[in-house]
Amino acid sequence: MLSSIFKTSFIILITSTSLTLGYALAGEKHEFTGTAYNTSGFEAPIVTASEAQIWNWSNDSFWVYDDAPEGWPKEAMADCKGKGIANKDGIPLAGFFMCTVHDTDGDLFMTSGNWEPAKGGGDWTFLAGTGKFEGVTGGGSYLNGVQFMGGDTLNFVTSIEMPN
Repeated sequence: MLSSIFKTSFIILITSTSLTLGYALAGEKHEFTGTAYNTSGFEAPIVTASEAQIWNWSNDSFWVYDDAPEGWPKEAMADCKGKGIANKDGIPLAGFFMCTVHDTDGDLFMTSGNWEPAKGGGDWTFLAGTGKFEGVTGGGSYLNGVQFMGGDTLNFVTSIEMPN
């Protein structure tokens, strides 16, 4: 009888400890960095006015995450598309983009953001995700990096909160 009580108490203790740890990790915030290696895909201006040009761009990217939390992919691929405006001399003034990011498990998430050429980067936000990315909220910032094999790199900071 006493042995049965100890076994039951031990199981309750282990179960409640596991649930407490689960609650402590749910909703946890993470910040980590990474680099995106992008192909270049700027098109000729689609509208040219006397004072401004509007252009489209798209790229295929390979993203490498540094110090990502456990369960987050170390690498992912992304397809990004955007639009921007430049002055009459073709100097970029601002832009907007959306990316669909895929990991090796087939899960994906979407981001959107802005490009501020004067700052050399911009900000972005999570829109939605599937699988491990479902319910993730947050976003981050990025800065333009170096030229890379006919494309460029972006150095980014990611700040996310994982769902409960």
